[in-house]
Amino acid sequence: MKLKNLFALCVLAASTLPLAAQGENEACTSIMVGRKASADGSVMTSHTCDSWYRTWMRYSPSADFPRDTVTSIYGGRMHTEYPGSMDGVTERGKIPQAKHVYRFLDTAYPCLNERQLAIGETTYSGRDTLCNPEGMFMIEELQRIALERCSTAREAIKLMGELIKKYGYGDSGECLTIADPKEVWIFEVQGEGPKKKGGVWAAVRIPDDHIAVSANVSRIGNIDLADTENYMASDNVKDVAKKLGLWDGKGEFSFWKAYSGGNYLKEPKNYSVRELFIMQQLAPNAGLSGDMPELPLSVKPEKKVSVEDVARLLGSYYEGTDMNLSGRLKVKNPRKKEDADAQEPDSIVSDRANPWMRPD
Repeated sequence: MKLKNLFALCVLAASTLPLAAQGENEACTSIMVGRKASADGSVMTSHTCDSWYRTWMRYSPSADFPRDTVTSIYGGRMHTEYPGSMDGVTERGKIPQAKHVYRFLDTAYPCLNERQLAIGETTYSGRDTLCNPEGMFMIEELQRIALERCSTAREAIKLMGELIKKYGYGDSGECLTIADPKEVWIFEVQGEGPKKKGGVWAAVRIPDDHIAVSANVSRIGNIDLADTENYMASDNVKDVAKKLGLWDGKGEFSFWKAYSGGNYLKEPKNYSVRELFIMQQLAPNAGLSGDMPELPLSVKPEKKVSVEDVARLLGSYYEGTDMNLSGRLKVKNPRKKEDADAQEPDSIVSDRANPWMRPD
């Protein structure tokens, strides 16, 4: 199976990201790269899974099933200790099984199948009032079923939308970054509220010559549903927002403004430091700054982006900027005399306030 660098990184160690050092348990990041923006012509997505999820992974084999077979949908598989363990796993329901399922890489968030369909994930939580735990599907099970059954990003988005509508979505606000050998999409989803076991979602195609970033903040703004080549959404995406008083039904509709509730800053924005930093690094002359109320969903990089570039950015501590964290560590290297003399083991991160970081 030739993957063409499609999935840049499956998992990066939690200790490499600044927010992980603060004990932030939602610090996942995904960088997306269109085929004309990449150094080798491949499409890329990525995922840093910075939390307490399981570390084992395996290839789940392809298989064929007879007619009228059903398959279980689970909760809790993200925390099992080994592939055969069912400790803490619950069955949330059953759905009809596909006649044939593809081989895929089974991780805490299933990420890649034999057809070069790849999925990254970041949690943005969103509005608590939209959650409905009665919905059958958690985000990781949507990923699994999509990878078992789909060959392209568009197929995966359409299938997940159908499953959400029929069986319900039971998770918090989530973003999936979905790539195939031709294109990459960003997909964001939330529940429909406590009275309905459905869900609301939107998806936007990243232009082939652009890059985009998702890092625990809802990124999708305006959606042009007349442009079916580049936008998709649930058929209730505007109706639910209007019904729940999240949009007045008159002005321009923005998915993140309606459904995300803003991010962790006092003034709601569709980005935090990681989106801003990565986009500034790849498009330094695009005029992006932390004073902007909203960042574009994607930008054209000034030079072609390699897998190594993606890895470097995912592991960055913002070196070379005024947000640099690498020089503010209190846990020093004990092998260096000057560090050992000044060692203060109580904290990893400086007490100096960083306005971009989520407060404790």
